[in-house]
Amino acid sequence: MKSRMAKTSNRWPTISGRVGEDSLRNPLMAPDFPNQRRREEAMFEYHGWITLRDSFSEEGENEVISNLSVVLSLIKETLLQSELGNGLVDMRPVNGNHYIALNAFQNHEAGLTERLLQFYRYVAEEAVGSYGLLYIHDDEDTGGADNEFHVYVLAKGRIEKKRDTFLSPCIPTIEE
Repeated sequence: MKSRMAKTSNRWPTISGRVGEDSLRNPLMAPDFPNQRRREEAMFEYHGWITLRDSFSEEGENEVISNLSVVLSLIKETLLQSELGNGLVDMRPVNGNHYIALNAFQNHEAGLTERLLQFYRYVAEEAVGSYGLLYIHDDEDTGGADNEFHVYVLAKGRIEKKRDTFLSPCIPTIEE
């Protein structure tokens, strides 16, 4: 299937940067980085990506293309207003396709899971052909999932929660 996003890639601005007011200090350059242990304090993390597509079929392609720039603008505006904490967000066209990358480490969940899922649901409704993943880990989870990632799959206008088999259980898979 041909991507219809390519036709608008030259008109779509790239947004990239921090979502919050966190400092610009690069943790990889911190002098104590090799000695830091991630689990010394509670941590909430999320990592997600979305490939933005208006449709998952070629039917009605010409009608959908005319609304594409409007949909991308709405998604961009919603993303900027989503209050996703102090994470990093990147939205840009790459090789004719548009994508969003979301990543963060925070001390506490603070309602971010629901805001992330609201954003993914919004994309699923507005750009039904979009697909992607969202991995969330909260080591303060009180529902018994503090040692595993939650995985949400976005495809064909739906979001489904799946069991993670790659990084969970965190101990001993990624930590000791």
